[in-house]
Amino acid sequence: MTEVNYPMSLGDINGLNKMGTKLLEMMWNDSNGRYNLKHCDEGAKKWKTIRDYNSSLFRSLMTGMGSVPLKGKWLEIDDEGNPTSNTGTQN
Repeated sequence: MTEVNYPMSLGDINGLNKMGTKLLEMMWNDSNGRYNLKHCDEGAKKWKTIRDYNSSLFRSLMTGMGSVPLKGKWLEIDDEGNPTSNTGTQN
């Protein structure tokens, strides 16, 4: 990243820095979420995606801003993020 002037460093050959540790934690949360989705009940498997996982675990590495929770199921929201069906919101 340094060689191409990317404004982020994840550490070096000796180890991860704070930013690298944050990225590793988010990668773990992503992997854990995908695992949990594979092993959830059959009803949830029919509609859940990784975007329906706990969004509070993900924050921008650049700004620190957290993810915005969805107002409904990922596949049932419009371009503004509003539910398009009356199936209710996610838990």
